[in-house]
Amino acid sequence: MTITPSSTANLEGHTNAYTITNLQQGQTYQINSSDDTDDDYTNDVTGTLINSDKPIAVFAGANLALVPDLNYDFGNPLVQQQLPVAD
Repeated sequence: MTITPSSTANLEGHTNAYTITNLQQGQTYQINSSDDTDDDYTNDVTGTLINSDKPIAVFAGANLALVPDLNYDFGNPLVQQQLPVAD
């Protein structure tokens, strides 16, 4: 599996494409955008590409989503399985 971070991903230690080769069936690999600011709303991996020659599932989401807007004092995690894109 090759992960190519987007320009906004800010993955610790990874600024260029890198390969993960040691995952076995049933294992997971998690990436997070790291941000040194106090604004937790700017962490974003949108546009990061993942290529694999094996069947995989990719999920993306937010650990705190203020729905419907920022005027509410509560939030929930949101997760969605991503659809594949053509090369």
